[in-house]
Amino acid sequence: MRNCSVSAPVQCCNAAELSAPGLRFVAVHLLTKQVLYFIVEPKARTKELLQRTCQHLSSQGMLGADLFGLATDLD
Repeated sequence: MRNCSVSAPVQCCNAAELSAPGLRFVAVHLLTKQVLYFIVEPKARTKELLQRTCQHLSSQGMLGADLFGLATDLD
């Protein structure tokens, strides 16, 4: 099994936080208008991003993460 290629949420999207070349930021916009930023590897899976997002929301008190979905917008 491979290591998770998605970080825990970071406070802001700052290029100085990228310690290794090839990493990217992903912004997750919540229905509450909050934006969560994650550092991801280019080949990270959306499933891993969803798991990290649900872990964060669960730590904030959200119950029933199985009802949560993730839509992607690739411009």
